[in-house]
Amino acid sequence: MRKYAMIAAGGFWGAILRFFIKTFEISSTTSNFPINTLLINILGSFILGFFITMAKDSLKLGEAERVGAISGFLGAFTTFSAISKEVNFQLSSGDLLTAGIYLGLSVILGLTGVFVGLSLGDKLTLKK
Repeated sequence: MRKYAMIAAGGFWGAILRFFIKTFEISSTTSNFPINTLLINILGSFILGFFITMAKDSLKLGEAERVGAISGFLGAFTTFSAISKEVNFQLSSGDLLTAGIYLGLSVILGLTGVFVGLSLGDKLTLKK
């Protein structure tokens, strides 16, 4: 039961943070490019990589806490459905170039974020 409570708590905070960042005006230009969602997903990818490394090597967390952070918090914070919705919006608006750039950046920068998070976590755990 504790595991489900941690997932629920993590999901709550992940959704709240996502909503806050999503509604924060990052750019004053009116563009179809969903910069907020891109930043959310890159940050989430980085946090995932970093957290996985730190939880494995340094943090003394139980399974409930790990699942709550990864499935709960990061699951609510980052979503593939948001990428899909925004690419679909761009495609239906006839903005093929923006859709392609956004999708490509989402995949490439997301993978880069995980790699950087894993690498940073490895470097920090080696110093201990």
